[in-house]
Parts: sequence; C-alpha cells; structure tokens
Amino acid sequence: MRRGYLEVQIAGESLFNDCVGVVVFLALLQFGGRPLPDRASLVLDLIVLVAREVVGGAALGLLLGLLAFLMLRRIDNYQVEVLISLALVTAGYAWAERLHMSGAIATVMAGLLVGNQGRSFAMSDRTRQHLDSFWELVDEILNALLFVLLGLEVLALTFRREYVVAGALAILVVLLARFVSTGLCLQLVRPFIGWPAPHTVKLLTWGGLRGGCR
Repeated sequence: MRRGYLEVQIAGESLFNDCVGVVVFLALLQFGGRPLPDRASLVLDLIVLVAREVVGGAALGLLLGLLAFLMLRRIDNYQVEVLISLALVTAGYAWAERLHMSGAIATVMAGLLVGNQGRSFAMSDRTRQHLDSFWELVDEILNALLFVLLGLEVLALTFRREYVVAGALAILVVLLARFVSTGLCLQLVRPFIGWPAPHTVKLLTWGGLRGGCR
C-alpha cells in the first residue's frame, strides 16, 4: 500500500511540475522584456496571468472532464470511448490555448476526473483494459520522441568550462530548492493525508522527476 501511494505521489508531482513550469515560462517570456517604466504594474499583471492560466485551465479541464464523463456513461463501446478520451486531450488542449489558458493544466485536470470517476462509474472492465493499453502505448511513443529531441539539443551545445561549472552549480541549487519545496508542501498537507512513506522527500528531491521521465 505504501509503495503504491508513493508511486502515485511521484507521478502526480511530475505532472503538475510540468504544468507549473509551463506557466512560469510563459510569465517570464511575456514580462521579461518589458521596459522599466511599465514594471510598476508587473506584479499585478503576473497575478492576472497566473490566475487565468492556472485557475482558468483547471476550471476548463474539470468542465471538459465532466462532459466526457457524462458521454462515457451513456455508451459501452471501447472503440468510441478511446476516441472520446483522445478527443478530450487534443481538443481540450487546443481550446485552452485558444482561450489563453494552460492547456497542460486543463488536460491534467480532465484526466484526473476521467481517470478516477470515469474509470469507477462510467467504464466497463473491457473498456478500462483497452484504454490503459492505448494510453500506455501513446506514453511510450511520446517519451521516445522526447528523449530523441533532448539528445539533438544536447548535441547542439558547445562544450566550455564555464558551462560545466554553471551546470554543476545549477544542479546543487535545484536539488536544494526541490528539497525545501517538497518538504514544505508535504508538511502543509500532512494534517489531511498523514505522513507519507519513508524517504518520500529524499526520493522526490533526488529523483527530480518530470513528466517525460516518469
């Protein structure tokens, strides 16, 4: 039980890590080059941007997930249900981006609703089996493409001593930041979920997992 609980924690942490990283990147990209006279309203604009991306994306994801859940309850055909899940991901992400919301957060929230409530109350055993097989295959294909692209990016880097020193320092800073952030977050939710499995903070810190590395 503890092992399964820790596995869910690591997988969930990696998903929301990616979502938050995308939102922060968009904020820096949009406001990083703003001229000095306009920076008085920077904090307010950042709050509005993050609220629209995070809160709006989560609300849209829940709405689309609920719609998909209602559709799944009305049918019992695994081919159609797999197509519904695929349409939920692709169309939901595109719609969120069209509305200037976080497509990643919208997709994750919709997936959480369908993956929990949908699996329990709207899918047969046969549908669950085919749906799991389909998305596991998609996950492996996308992970393979991701690491190929990462390899191409690494080959394009210039090897210099300054880059090596900066990279080593960045590793230490990132590990320290992850240790503090994961430890504080787990302390905050401890009254609600209890103390996690042993060495959870160490695993989350050292693992440094991202969505493509689960």
